Amino acid sequence: MDLEFWGFNHWPFDRNIVEDQLFTSAAFDEAQARLSFLVDERRSLGTLRGPAGTGKSCLLRSVMKVAKRTARHCLFVDATGIDGRELVWQVAEACDVDCDVDDSSGKLWSGLQSRFYGFSVVRKPVLLLIDHFDSSNLECCEVLRRLICLSDLTATDLTVLLATRDRPTLPLLLEVVDLQVEASDWTRQETAQFIRNAIRRAGEAELIFNEEAIQAVHAKTRGNPSRIVKLCDLSLLAAMSEGVRRVDFGIVDAAARELFNQHVEPVD
Repeated sequence: MDLEFWGFNHWPFDRNIVEDQLFTSAAFDEAQARLSFLVDERRSLGTLRGPAGTGKSCLLRSVMKVAKRTARHCLFVDATGIDGRELVWQVAEACDVDCDVDDSSGKLWSGLQSRFYGFSVVRKPVLLLIDHFDSSNLECCEVLRRLICLSDLTATDLTVLLATRDRPTLPLLLEVVDLQVEASDWTRQETAQFIRNAIRRAGEAELIFNEEAIQAVHAKTRGNPSRIVKLCDLSLLAAMSEGVRRVDFGIVDAAARELFNQHVEPVD
């Protein structure tokens, strides 16, 4: 990527989002407020559901950042491909339990119980955030239920937030879920605002994407934040390769066909 060609001080559509460059929509703010409510009220379990690319990981990390300011012990776990035993071990390690990956489940749970009693004595709330829960082994549902029971036994304030593409369907979790929060795609106006803000923050005051290009980006991605970033990124690279400093409908259309293998119909 050539920052000098565009006059950028950083690439506006970096897929590894820097925190101070995070764009928050009205739906993002509402979801964050509802998740924060669960944390503040020390509820047991909340779920964050939405399609891939709607910012669930960013939401969890944003909630965790705020929670850390209130002296909570925060644990973040990526559940992709893990089974129940690995989840127990990751939680125990994040709780500073003296444990090894090869320890038995009994030893891990015993260590967690002692640690939870410690949290209870000093009145330190615990926040467990689990990303990509839908990609984990079904045993993880049983682990979560046992963790919640352990928090009740030890009088520990434990809040668990799960990010998943689908709602948990097992009664084992449904009966203890306090709130289900939805992560949604962006509206056309939010897509346009995101593109303009990203370009402006990168140091360019001029409008690089014209109105037809912006509408085409939204139409092809259907407002999915991750897909918007990818399409805008490729559109800028395509324009640069052609030596032009404006992105129009044609460039977005070509980029969309290359990226998603579909054609974008012109926007009236």
